[in-house]
Amino acid sequence: MFIEFEDDIIPLSQIKVCRANADNSTTITTLDGKVLTSFSFYTNEIITKMAAPFVQAQPGYFKISIPEDDINDEWPPFVPIVAWRMVGEFDFAEPITVQLPDDLIHYAVLTPDGSVFCPSGNRYASRTEFLNVMRAKQAQVRARTSAGST
Repeated sequence: MFIEFEDDIIPLSQIKVCRANADNSTTITTLDGKVLTSFSFYTNEIITKMAAPFVQAQPGYFKISIPEDDINDEWPPFVPIVAWRMVGEFDFAEPITVQLPDDLIHYAVLTPDGSVFCPSGNRYASRTEFLNVMRAKQAQVRARTSAGST
């Protein structure tokens, strides 16, 4: 993998240190001693994720994006998971799909046996159970919101 930096292309394998700065920039030090500062897309977090190991996903796993506002009859959309990115000190498996992420936090994983897992640790026996719980949670939020506005 490579990152494009100004007029250079830098292999991720050549990055020695990547540090986030107080001014929202990222300083990259390469193995050959070059020090680069980025104020753009390449944040410390993105570079770290790009360098994380990937594991090919087995067929039948799908990412379900969870909307924060409206869960309707067309929800949930399923996007095939093609790989897992191993991130964090506990090697958390983050799904990689063929579609750009529309969210970075709220999602669940539909497995080949029909069960649904959330990163929070919740497990649902079926897609229907998951959908019912998500709709109930949304109804509770709406009830609290409408009670607070009266």
